[in-house]
Amino acid sequence: MRVTATDIAAAAGVSQPTVSQILNGKGDRYSVLTRSKVHEAVRQLGYRPSSAARSMIRGRTGNVALLLGEQAARSKMHVGLLDGVQAELAAQNLHLMLARVADADLVDVDFVPNILQEWTSDGLLINYTHGYPTRMLDLIRRFAVPTIWLNTLLKRDCVRPDDQAAGFEATTELLRAGHRNIALVAYQPTGHYSNLDRRQGYEQAMQQAGLTPRIISYPEEGFARDEYGGRFIEFTRSWMTRTDRPTGILTTEDWDLHTVLGGALRVGLSIPRDLSIVALRAGQVSDTHLVDIPVTSYWVPFEQVGRRAVQMLVDRLEGDGEPVPTVVIPFQRGQRGATVAAPPAQG
Repeated sequence: MRVTATDIAAAAGVSQPTVSQILNGKGDRYSVLTRSKVHEAVRQLGYRPSSAARSMIRGRTGNVALLLGEQAARSKMHVGLLDGVQAELAAQNLHLMLARVADADLVDVDFVPNILQEWTSDGLLINYTHGYPTRMLDLIRRFAVPTIWLNTLLKRDCVRPDDQAAGFEATTELLRAGHRNIALVAYQPTGHYSNLDRRQGYEQAMQQAGLTPRIISYPEEGFARDEYGGRFIEFTRSWMTRTDRPTGILTTEDWDLHTVLGGALRVGLSIPRDLSIVALRAGQVSDTHLVDIPVTSYWVPFEQVGRRAVQMLVDRLEGDGEPVPTVVIPFQRGQRGATVAAPPAQG
């Protein structure tokens, strides 16, 4: 049988209106003892308020819309990010609405002010990470739509990973192992800001160590990444067989990591005896099958990003609605990584 507010009132020895006011955040006029009795009764009876009733009282829908752009490449949704969003929404008794919206609507001065009504939601989480229309941002801010952006380079109303610090820390790990000839492999960077931030972190660490950064990128453009075993592998073999090849490698995307590992196997390099590798990865993923030891990795804590985004949005909805500073979340280092060793002896 469902527990009701009336049951809570009977258990706490107070009236039903008292229970309603305390549970809806309006119980300041009651004593600490009275509030404690109500909350203890809630805990003992396992009471969960009706989402519909609570929404009616607060004048809200109880929904949050996750907005995606029409171009999938600019709204990639890592499973860990979605897990974090859903877990925190559940903890807040909120529900998720998924909305993929065309750019034409996102720059429409008649659509944006009514976007919450269109999607029956109280606020937006926007997973449109780069290349979004600037007018879209202007309209959202002009009409004060409660919004938190995910993994986007903004100074406010955003939560994102600290890509620059991750590049610095990963490079520093190779430096501490004794490497001086360290290259960043970035064959075909995407248009996302994280590629530049990770490179800046790498360059900063190298320059602080008095070393010249070395970027290895594919010299041509326009080739699909699914040409694994073709042009990219041959290019990888070409620089791995040079006498001045790097002893340490930093990769910033999983695709580049797999290409480097495949190239090393083809030319007979042993990891980490001949070549140390540190990878920045999109999330906590299973280690690649190309080596029989865990890759030393720093990964984006996507679940934490998702949870924090929901918390920030709820704070905006329950506060004064003013913009909030961007929150930057550190990468996490994998505990089992074993692809870093001292550089091979020269000669």
